[in-house]
Amino acid sequence: AEPVGWALRQSGHEIIATIVQAVAVIGMFTALIGMMLAGSRLLYSFGRDGLLPKTLGKLSNNLPSHALIVLTVIGIALGAFFPFTFLAQLISAGTLIAFMFVSIGIYALRPREGKDIQEPSFKMPFYPVLPALGFLGALAIFWGLDIQ
Repeated sequence: AEPVGWALRQSGHEIIATIVQAVAVIGMFTALIGMMLAGSRLLYSFGRDGLLPKTLGKLSNNLPSHALIVLTVIGIALGAFFPFTFLAQLISAGTLIAFMFVSIGIYALRPREGKDIQEPSFKMPFYPVLPALGFLGALAIFWGLDIQ
């Protein structure tokens, strides 16, 4: 669960191991808060656009409180009923699937440049090879995940 901290302790660097572990915990809390904020905004947008129940698309004190409460309840339920290793694999799988969709999405966006999409300030280098390599790389890692 803590390979860097373990390696530092085994090599006699107790203080550095403790600092690294503390920074890792703070980083996890920061990432969790960021994901909760982003997820609640996503649920709010879907609710506002009618893709999810309209109550999720309402603001309370300029905050998407309904969406944040729903996301919090879902997160607590998942954390309470599923083992950590399963959730970690699920997050990895979801991230890899998102990377695959982004890579494939380049093929739909590139022909639209200069027509209905303005000329972008950044273009995917080595198009059309690099998006395919990105997709195949993410797919290879995805296949390497646990079957669950």
